[in-house]
Amino acid sequence: MEEILLKRAAILILTLILAGAVPAFPVASTRSFLLTYEVRLPSIPPGAREIKVWVPLAGSDKVHQRIRRRVIQVLHPYRVTKDPQYGNDILFLTLKEPLPRTLELAIQYEAEVREDHPPMEKAAPSIPPALEKEMPLYLESNRLMVVDDEIRRLAKAVTAGSRTPAEKAEAIYRYVINRVRYDKETPGWGKGDTLRACQVGAGNCTDFHSLFISLARASGIPARFTIGLPVPEKPEGEIPGYHCWAEFYLPGAGWIPVDASEAWKHREKINYFFGTYDPNRLALSTGRDIRLVPQPASSDPVNIFFYPYVEVDGKSVAKDQIQTKFRFRNLE
Repeated sequence: MEEILLKRAAILILTLILAGAVPAFPVASTRSFLLTYEVRLPSIPPGAREIKVWVPLAGSDKVHQRIRRRVIQVLHPYRVTKDPQYGNDILFLTLKEPLPRTLELAIQYEAEVREDHPPMEKAAPSIPPALEKEMPLYLESNRLMVVDDEIRRLAKAVTAGSRTPAEKAEAIYRYVINRVRYDKETPGWGKGDTLRACQVGAGNCTDFHSLFISLARASGIPARFTIGLPVPEKPEGEIPGYHCWAEFYLPGAGWIPVDASEAWKHREKINYFFGTYDPNRLALSTGRDIRLVPQPASSDPVNIFFYPYVEVDGKSVAKDQIQTKFRFRNLE
């Protein structure tokens, strides 16, 4: 009897999907996991007098990501600051002589991430006044994620025939998937350089989404860059590195996620990755050209804030001298 009822329910759902009454997306799911972000400086230079470390901290949002618990494990005093533009949380610590031979810290998250499909059909004609002051930040040019005359001309051509912001964003999304190939061999990848992505047509997720964001902004659509960790669909393990995606803003619907690089890899999910928050990830920071707090000796903002930024005696430490490890375990 139970088997018959299940079959009838499946037939009913399929009928509703084909009739357009139910969206053809998987049932929304929520994923809970423990995730650890580890940092290690294996060898502090002899004679060094001061070390400063900035690390991105994941936070909760109002829709799909909730940090139930955040535990910072380090033997030295630290404080949590916030960048002034995007509001990202930052772990900051400073050590003065006598310095240890090595430095280790870990941040453990108990996180819950919910799959979400923001309702694009609820788009409104204007941005609410409370958010209007914030939007210019997501329309301007960055150092590498540029909006210039060349990008404006390209955006106009790509969105020709599209009427609404949602239609323009989807035209840009499909253009990027067809224009850029996923490639971590050609030199210059991974910086999120819009003009390089246009010229070379190759790169990783940062390059895919920098091109998308630049074209969206050039079309008058607020768009932003988010980076974090992909969480594999298995019970536990290590995570090899970062993943990033883009979001564009529709009044009345809110921020709409776009993952062009994953869609390039999984063509069967092109529709899914336009407008769906995937639960298999954890966002760490939003924005580009992040201004760290307190300000480092170098006044230049950080292009992409995922890995730790470290200074020894006022000089930045190369990324290959900083060891990072990311691990996760599912919570059922």
